[in-house]
Amino acid sequence: MSPILDRMASLSPAHPENPAQLFAFQLAHKLDDCDHLTQYLSAAEHYPRHLLIQVYRRLIKKGRAVKYDQFEKELRELQDAEMS
Repeated sequence: MSPILDRMASLSPAHPENPAQLFAFQLAHKLDDCDHLTQYLSAAEHYPRHLLIQVYRRLIKKGRAVKYDQFEKELRELQDAEMS
């Protein structure tokens, strides 16, 4: 098994059980932040997918390494903007 799959397997079920979990696996992988997979899993279960995609796109445009704390900060900012 590849290192990323080893890390994912140790943190969550070996196979995603629903589309939200699959999305979280992909998101953590694309952001190279599998150490925080459980947080991405939680976010994918609690936030609309379009919002998570917007956060991902904003962070990628900034062009630096992303960790979950940055992801969460951007997520809250976007969520607040949508509610205003």
